[in-house]
Amino acid sequence: APGCSPPSPFLTRFSADFDLLCLLSSLLVAALAARTRPMGSRENQEAAASGTPSMLLRGCMLGGYGSLIVVNYIFGKGAYGVPTNSVLSARWPSSITPSGYAFAIWGVIFALQGGGVMLAVLPAKEGSTRARLVNAIGAPWIRMWFFENAWQLWFWGAASISPSDPTSKQLSVFLPCSVFLWAAFQNGFEACSRLSDVCGDPCIAGAVVKLGSALNTGWLSAASCIGTCLVGQSLFGGINKTPSALPIMLATTATMGGVFSLNRFGLGFLGLGWAGAAAWALQAVRFGPNVPPSVRGAALIGLVTVGGSSVVHGTIRHFKKRE
Repeated sequence: APGCSPPSPFLTRFSADFDLLCLLSSLLVAALAARTRPMGSRENQEAAASGTPSMLLRGCMLGGYGSLIVVNYIFGKGAYGVPTNSVLSARWPSSITPSGYAFAIWGVIFALQGGGVMLAVLPAKEGSTRARLVNAIGAPWIRMWFFENAWQLWFWGAASISPSDPTSKQLSVFLPCSVFLWAAFQNGFEACSRLSDVCGDPCIAGAVVKLGSALNTGWLSAASCIGTCLVGQSLFGGINKTPSALPIMLATTATMGGVFSLNRFGLGFLGLGWAGAAAWALQAVRFGPNVPPSVRGAALIGLVTVGGSSVVHGTIRHFKKRE
């Protein structure tokens, strides 16, 4: 940044080494997680899903979650001289970035997923509800954490570019970031879909892993739209030159995601968690520092739409029970 002294050669070398180490470690964990994915016939997949979670899966979950916490702590606190996410977001605002308070949702997500990891580490009986829950979330969570870490580490590159740089240079940062966010969202959706197929008695473990998956997925649906908006702004030449139609379309996309979750998963932890996270993001977009009035209006409409869908689903569910 202007007026700042350049980083020392040691810090630059340390940052590059740490960046590479985190990416390689996360890639190793994700590769190991891919090996735990059930293969073969549907019967074999169901048998694997109900079996005791393997040591490999449990170890990968512990390592993946640990890397997620370490990476987010470093960029949240600005440790080792790296720029914080708030600094990077202020340097690269978008016309759909929510107010800062919205990111507090990560505290809830980290806590719930930490509980899910604890459930995975503890032994589980074969065929138990907890074993099926851990087998359902294991590989998708690990891959989701990998792509979230990859986004965080790649977004670090936004500190070394400026709005006056060529479009190609900006896209070299924001395009991969957008891909990482959408890939993380896809794995979050896979975790939710797997959990919706897990049958068993209602329990605290189910609430923890389902809410942890749904909140993360719902938030990623909004974060992916922000990443896409930054790509668009790079192509159009900056935030002030980007047509308002792009952020309005992206706000609508986040809204439709919340409505879809209610249609797909109902009013349980999965549906309400995803829709709630999307609504939380839309509410915060209305108070974003760089959000134009037209986008604030789209966010308000989206908020009302998601809330109205919840009421409609609740009403339908009530009358079906009475029948």
